[in-house]
Amino acid sequence: MSSNGDFRLPPETAARIRQMLEPLERAMRAYQENVADMATAVAPALERMAEASKALTPQMEEVGRRLEPLLREIRRATEAFRRSLPDNWEGLPDPEELAKWTAAGVPVAWVPRSDTLYRMLETDVSDRDEFLAAHYESILEDCEALLQRAPRTEQTDALNEVVTCLRQGQQRSGQALAACVITDLLVQGFRFPHMSGARRSIEAVPTDLEEVALLEYRRVMVLRPVGVALTRFDPGIGSVPPEDFNRHATVHTVHEAQFTAPNALVSLLLATSLLAELWRESLEQSG
Repeated sequence: MSSNGDFRLPPETAARIRQMLEPLERAMRAYQENVADMATAVAPALERMAEASKALTPQMEEVGRRLEPLLREIRRATEAFRRSLPDNWEGLPDPEELAKWTAAGVPVAWVPRSDTLYRMLETDVSDRDEFLAAHYESILEDCEALLQRAPRTEQTDALNEVVTCLRQGQQRSGQALAACVITDLLVQGFRFPHMSGARRSIEAVPTDLEEVALLEYRRVMVLRPVGVALTRFDPGIGSVPPEDFNRHATVHTVHEAQFTAPNALVSLLLATSLLAELWRESLEQSG
C-alpha cells in the first residue's frame, strides 16, 4: 500500500501479470485482424450477391406470374377432388388406410358412417366377422338412411326390403336379393355387359392407388370390394363356396358357408355403396 493509502501491486507482481496476459492480448489482436480481413474479402462478394438478387427479382416475378394459372388449376383440381370424396370419409386421416378392408371385400365408400370407419382403422381385418357383428345394427341404419335420401327406384325399393330381411333375421333372403341388386347395378348402372366382363375390368384396376387419377380414386375405392364378390367360383358337385360374400355362390348355392350374417351385411353394404356412387355420378354429370 502506498503512503497515501492507495493499493498498488508490487512491481514484480505487476510485471508477471503483464507477462501472463501478453499471449492473450496477441491472440485477440490476431483475431481482430483476421475478422477485419474476412470482412474485407467477403464484402465484395456480398455486394455482388445483392446486385445479382436485384437483377433476378424481375425474372422471378415473371416466373411467378407464369406459374399462377397453373397453381390456380392445381388448387381447383384439389378442391374438386376434395368435394368428390364420399361424405363418410370426412375427417379421416388417410382413406387409403382402409384398403385392407376393401381388399377383403368390405365397402368403405358412402357407407358405413365415419365413426365406424375410424374403428375399422383400429381393427385387424382378420376380425372382420366379429367387427361386423358388433356394428350390425348401426350399419343397417346407415344403409337405410342413405336409401331414404336417394331417388326412389326399383333398386332402392329392393334394398329397403333387404334391410327389413336382415332386421328380421332372414339373412338368406336378404343376401340373395342384395346379390340380384348388385348384378342389376353393375349391368344397368355401370354398363358392364356381363359379370365376367365386370370382373375382368375390376381386376385391371391398379392396386397401387398412387397410379389412379384423382377423379377416378373414388370409383376405384367403390369397385375394389366388388372384385372380391365377383371372384370366380364354379358351383360344381361337391364344390365349397368362398367364405367371403360371393355373388355367384349366392345365386347358385345355398351352402351355409356362404349364407352368413356377416356376408348378408356385406352384400347390403356393397349394393348400397354402388347405388350411392351411381347417384353421385348422375348428380355430377347434371351439374
